[in-house]
Amino acid sequence: MNERKQVSLGDLAIEFKVHKSRLSYYYKVGLIKPVSKVGKMHIFDYKETCDRLKKITSLQQESESNPIGKSLKEIKNILK
Repeated sequence: MNERKQVSLGDLAIEFKVHKSRLSYYYKVGLIKPVSKVGKMHIFDYKETCDRLKKITSLQQESESNPIGKSLKEIKNILK
């Protein structure tokens, strides 16, 4: 899919193997931002959004130094 420059939330959900509702929530809380809108569908920059989703996923993961992972609020502050 990386030959595409712009994608919908549905396409991203398929690629990241998550429910579209999760990505919709990330959009609503400002973790990912669309570049345009076609009708009711938001369009996202493929590379930028994939990079952000990888960072979000990484920050949510548990680790020895952070046994419960970061909250979405903490992640939003980190990614500003």
